[in-house]
Amino acid sequence: ELGVSLLENPMGDSSANIEEAITAFEHTLNIWTFKIAPVKWVATMYHLAIAYTDRIQKDRTENLERAIDIYQTILETISQRAMPVKWATVTGGLADAYQKRVRGNPSENLEMAINCYQEAIQLFSEIEKPIEWAKNMHNLGIAYQSRITGDSAHNLEMAIDSYQQALKVFTYETTPIEWSSCMNNLANK
Repeated sequence: ELGVSLLENPMGDSSANIEEAITAFEHTLNIWTFKIAPVKWVATMYHLAIAYTDRIQKDRTENLERAIDIYQTILETISQRAMPVKWATVTGGLADAYQKRVRGNPSENLEMAINCYQEAIQLFSEIEKPIEWAKNMHNLGIAYQSRITGDSAHNLEMAIDSYQQALKVFTYETTPIEWSSCMNNLANK
């Protein structure tokens, strides 16, 4: 809980907060193993991956590779059937990391991100988990907008459709920040 609080803390030095969060998560993982506390292990590993994705200190490339490794470790450990929401959440996080990835082929990284977002969207229900579903739809739109391969007109249509789908959930009244971001991306297309 300390690590999550530090990641979400809008006050103080965000770089220092992330470093403290990483330390807290790593200490926690010395106690919570998957065998002892599977749900807590998944949550801690997931937040550790977020911390590495957002990390300001040290090498950006290595931080993102560490985040990808953590997400992949989680997905290799849990089953989609046993923990579908956690699996989808982690898959969406992995997509975010691939979209930001510095190492490797940019086109392949985007394709990996698109595939991960599509997998996550299939498991998140628009009705049962609308915010998570919409976030992944919005991020899928960003990935299509940035896509290098394929037909550019088709990619544009896919991006527009993804944004429009997300806007079924993101409204000015309920999620104004997400709505604004999605509207901005839609307007840029």
